[in-house]
Amino acid sequence: MARLASAKPWRRRGGQTGMYFTYILKSLVAKKTYTGHTDNFDKRLSEHNSGKSLFTKRYKPWEIIYLDTFNNLEEAIKKRKIF
Repeated sequence: MARLASAKPWRRRGGQTGMYFTYILKSLVAKKTYTGHTDNFDKRLSEHNSGKSLFTKRYKPWEIIYLDTFNNLEEAIKKRKIF
């Protein structure tokens, strides 16, 4: 799991960071993975594990197997498309 510890994110209203994340989740009950990107990783992971996401609710709970941080949305999307 990769995470840039030295990056200092800026904060938006509502407490969100100015960073973007690309992530891969692994289902703990099925042989499924899910790849996504977001600007609020903690909230998004909570949504996946609480059944608020159409695809992932069928295979919850999920664990993080990859997480990377980017300064802009375009780079996060570019990385997600590689997977």
